[in-house]
Amino acid sequence: MARRVLTGLENFKTIILDFREIDTIGQAFADEIFRV
Repeated sequence: MARRVLTGLENFKTIILDFREIDTIGQAFADEIFRV
């Protein structure tokens, strides 16, 4: 799922992920998004 969210984002200089309305995210999802 995280890969689908991130598809095409390499074309942007700045990305803001807004988690204000999200109570929890899975460890694997967070790892996949924030791994550098």
